Amino acid sequence: MARKIPNGNWGLPQNLGSNINSKYKEDFPYLTPDGKTLYFASEGHSSMGGFDLFKSVWDEETQTWSKPQNLGYPVNTPDDEQQIYVFADHRAAYVSAWRPGGLGNLDIYRLKFEDDEQKITVFRGKVDDLDSTNKSITEATITLVDKKSKEEKYFKVNPSTGTYIMALPPGKYEITVACDGYKEHKEDLIIFDFGYKGEVSKDYILKK
Repeated sequence: MARKIPNGNWGLPQNLGSNINSKYKEDFPYLTPDGKTLYFASEGHSSMGGFDLFKSVWDEETQTWSKPQNLGYPVNTPDDEQQIYVFADHRAAYVSAWRPGGLGNLDIYRLKFEDDEQKITVFRGKVDDLDSTNKSITEATITLVDKKSKEEKYFKVNPSTGTYIMALPPGKYEITVACDGYKEHKEDLIIFDFGYKGEVSKDYILKK
């Protein structure tokens, strides 16, 4: 690794040491945006055969990298796995790999890590009247239908402010916003199971 020094130049490269580097080949390092998790390929450590993908976590107290952890099967196989890109929430990743049934030599695959707790996205916003400037509709209802399970959920806006809040897991939904005297507003909503945002601001506008 190399650190950027105060004058904007890069310092001399430093070997990460025997905790990361083995007597075999290490390649394709990828550091997550928070700077705390290093993913890399190695023929050493506890490889299943050829290159495997590993991760190591930075310890702020000891200023050292943890012992590399093999990402295991099915991420790693007896063939070579060398490149990985992990999302900021650590719940999904893209890898370049050979798999039976692929379209050629190396293909791109998306991985979903099931051992992480499911993330909930919070939607906040208000329902406004198209024809009246800054007028919120305080009697609107929001109906949410899960397209897979067909389960319905209902939300009411705050009768004082016209604001709403919804906490939703990943999925595909049909949303209907309705109020007496107004035309219904319908749209589809997709919340992906990766690229977690945490909170989203979204307003709805109804017209008569």
